Amino acid sequence: MQSSQRMGVRPARAHENGDCGADRRPTAATLLAPLLVLTTCLTLLLSGAMSASAQGATGTPAATYDPANASQDVYWEASDGSLHEDAWTPSTGWLTYSITAPGTLASAPTAIYDANDGSQDVYWKGADGSLREDAWKPTTGWLLYTVTGPGVLTSAPTATYDPNDISQDVYWKGADGSLREDAWKPTTGWLLYTDTDPGVVTAAPTVTYDANDNSQDVYWEGPDGSLREDAWKPTTGWLPYTDTDPGVLTSAPAATYDPDNISQDIYWEASDGSLHEIAWTPSTGWQQPYAVTAPGTLDSSPTATYDASNETQDVYWEASDGSLREDAWTLLTGWLPYSAVTPGAPGSQPAPPGAGSTGVSPPPRVPARRTGRRHLRVKFTLRWSWTAGRTRLDGVSFARVPRHTTVTIACHGHGCPHRAISAGYRKLGGVLRSSRAPAYRAGDRLVITLSSPRYVPERVRVNIRDGHIPKVKLL
Repeated sequence: MQSSQRMGVRPARAHENGDCGADRRPTAATLLAPLLVLTTCLTLLLSGAMSASAQGATGTPAATYDPANASQDVYWEASDGSLHEDAWTPSTGWLTYSITAPGTLASAPTAIYDANDGSQDVYWKGADGSLREDAWKPTTGWLLYTVTGPGVLTSAPTATYDPNDISQDVYWKGADGSLREDAWKPTTGWLLYTDTDPGVVTAAPTVTYDANDNSQDVYWEGPDGSLREDAWKPTTGWLPYTDTDPGVLTSAPAATYDPDNISQDIYWEASDGSLHEIAWTPSTGWQQPYAVTAPGTLDSSPTATYDASNETQDVYWEASDGSLREDAWTLLTGWLPYSAVTPGAPGSQPAPPGAGSTGVSPPPRVPARRTGRRHLRVKFTLRWSWTAGRTRLDGVSFARVPRHTTVTIACHGHGCPHRAISAGYRKLGGVLRSSRAPAYRAGDRLVITLSSPRYVPERVRVNIRDGHIPKVKLL
């Protein structure tokens, strides 16, 4: 494989939304973990599945998470070639927007959030084969750009934001089957690269950024149906991999990184129209692929994003009726049944660039009724140690515990030594000792539930990480 070649530097982009001024961007040893002390208090109310309707969707949507707005933003190409968006926040539900004029898009879009300048950046292939971009910031609204000259793109693009490099990196399949890249940094502007030899990439790629090892990981479907990957790190450059056996993939994949599990999660549409997933963690490697939904669910390749606010993996796709569907995964619920939403309708008249038209959101969610019981407040300490990819729960101690409090430790994941351990809080230590300190693997998720008569039960979520103290959140 040849090393990345810098093919040239593009000048600063000019706005296409009228007179908008200049560019808006500036030119194996065992470690003992510390004691983890928790005081429980219910802080989060979980609600049901989210749903939205895509109007006149034509193909694979693109999703990103915007932490500044705590929003999930899903983009797609409408039937008239305009860019549409469905945006969800906990306070508003789903709102629908038309972003560009008809005929703007000639491929499915890809979307990222740039944490450096607080922008959502949507890329697609233009009708002339150029790379096009629409960027949104609260201070500017939407700004439209042409990033490359005509004829550069020969597939739909995919993009990621690299916080280590402070760069936006856009990839696509070149005309000769090479992996092409256009990377933007505030200090350099756009730089065009050829990242592989010709004939390596045989389908439109997908990319994600892995914050655990500072890598950009590009995936695509191989000609034999295997999952192919090219991974880049500053210390190694590009390294190619074949991640699965032949015949596993039957559509373009979608990739996302889950920092709670330190996992890369790949989704695709199976030949029977079901949603499939395969996941990788540093401690387990690639796990076995499995079906997430029933056959006939998907009518396009999926897109996936990680929602840091809700700690969920959210997968979107177009259904056979043109509607936008979602499957969301959380520790407590597992996979929520995919949203059976209103069938797709012809796209509404798009608003001019920089404006949006708001659709009807679902009814507001009804808060839980008061029970009259007090919330259980308990102080307890978890003692952990880890080595060789295993994390052990060495002990639990409690203080200020109501009588008759029961503790249940439920485990979800491929490395779980048990499904559930339940005992009175005074006996739990003995149960753990008899289990020889349960050992968990990275990616396993524990839910610790404390319950006592006349109190509202409290729950704590524990995400087992590779080589780090587990991450704990009060639910």
